[in-house]
Amino acid sequence: MISDAFFKLRRQLLLALVPIVLDLFGFLVGLAVYGFSGGSKLTLKLTLNIGLPSVSSLLDRQFMPGGIQFNFSEAAPFAAILLFVLFMMLSAFFQGGFISLLQKAAEDRRISLEHFFRGAVHYFARFFVLQLLIMLVFLAAGGLFLITLGLVGGLLFLVVFLWLRILFVYLEFTIVTDDLSLAASFGQARHYFRRRLPDTAFIIIAIIACAAVFALLINGLWFPLPFLILLIAYDFVASGLQLALMLSLLRIRG
Repeated sequence: MISDAFFKLRRQLLLALVPIVLDLFGFLVGLAVYGFSGGSKLTLKLTLNIGLPSVSSLLDRQFMPGGIQFNFSEAAPFAAILLFVLFMMLSAFFQGGFISLLQKAAEDRRISLEHFFRGAVHYFARFFVLQLLIMLVFLAAGGLFLITLGLVGGLLFLVVFLWLRILFVYLEFTIVTDDLSLAASFGQARHYFRRRLPDTAFIIIAIIACAAVFALLINGLWFPLPFLILLIAYDFVASGLQLALMLSLLRIRG
């Protein structure tokens, strides 16, 4: 299924171009605000990002506005919050368009910018609310685990969060493929996961492994040129894996 997905991706490169454009924009914003400072770090990331890929989720430092760590400075909290919200909105917009393209590419339909913008507008509100919900749960529950159990609690929370992420791995896709409300998508996504294919587990492992490898490379080779090369490579590979996951969902749906 993964090889089939990359075969389709090579014929529809617009799919990978969407996350690349957004990440390049985020890179330019981060470069203007922070500059490319700091040294190389050894970083292990176990993340399962579904839908729109972004290297911002792989970074262990304040740099790109798509990451939860990003801020301007303590002296400008309003500017930091404003920029963070604007990028959340932009990410939600791109998410709807990207997953719409994923579905069409998986169905062997020719994709276009018109399809992207139509999906981006139609699903924007649902993905923006979903992003807010995930962020609030992550901050509130993660903070509670850390306060009560310390470092062990933080690690335990990450395990629980990853487990829930796997259980609802089809959530973002279900919003688009079934055009459901956010509340209804949770139940339907869980239903699809119960009917998962043998390939589903392999694709999930591949997505997690891909993020872990690229996180090691990007944070370990912290220079502008390698960063840009790895940005493009990650968004391309991650887009192919997302397409494979969409193929698995369409087969589950029949």
